[in-house]
Amino acid sequence: MKGPVALKESLKNKLILVPRERVHVIMLQHAPEGFNCHLPGNMRQKINHKPLTSVGPFQKISADGYEKLNQQALNMGDLNIPIYPYKDKWSGMILKLCTVPDSCTAGAVGHLYLDLVQEWEGIPLQLMTDKGLEIGWQATIQSIFRSFYAPTIDMEVFPPFVTIPSTQNTVIKSLWWWLGKKTGFNLKDTILIGKHEHYFHAHDPMHHNLFYWIFIPLIQEELNWFHDYWNNHRIRKQAHKTIPSSHSPADALCHPSLF
Repeated sequence: MKGPVALKESLKNKLILVPRERVHVIMLQHAPEGFNCHLPGNMRQKINHKPLTSVGPFQKISADGYEKLNQQALNMGDLNIPIYPYKDKWSGMILKLCTVPDSCTAGAVGHLYLDLVQEWEGIPLQLMTDKGLEIGWQATIQSIFRSFYAPTIDMEVFPPFVTIPSTQNTVIKSLWWWLGKKTGFNLKDTILIGKHEHYFHAHDPMHHNLFYWIFIPLIQEELNWFHDYWNNHRIRKQAHKTIPSSHSPADALCHPSLF
């Protein structure tokens, strides 16, 4: 929402000359909530968190890109190391976690989703992501697979693909904190040594090729370690949780009847 000064300037550009005090009074009459939001010390509106719900393995799979090693975060020329995961909501198991050429293009992410389907020999009832530009291909692929392999399931009741705001994609967002804690900070610090110690020159194409040749396998090795750690560690007990707790994700996915 624009403040009185910004709105007055916008009107002035349209040759509508109104005193700032008049603009302030009118805004206060018609949109007082805007002033309340900008009061000093006023906190942003809290997100209304709700318990996660899922009826079983592969009912809902969440996905989203990890941007802590992207071009803006590293600031090393065109270097970009996108990471993209898929996680089962019910069990908490990471189904796939790997680097991709570009997590913002539909083609790369669509290809990755096909890899996921091939590796697990199945598709989720519902795929959930945020509203990024990269979702086009995998949304189409998921919808086609659902209509072909599960034609009796009503797509109006159980949509094959759902987009949600990034702040509500907590299944994946919570994973980023753990990835950063266990490996992410060390990975980023190690990569940035090349910039800080002037080993890496951003404008040398050979340095870019050499970096990818050396570091992508090393980063994927760390991601594989975190993948195994996460899927076999024990999640703390939560009494009010509607999906499994006090379990290891791999155990829940492999033996769902025990939970």
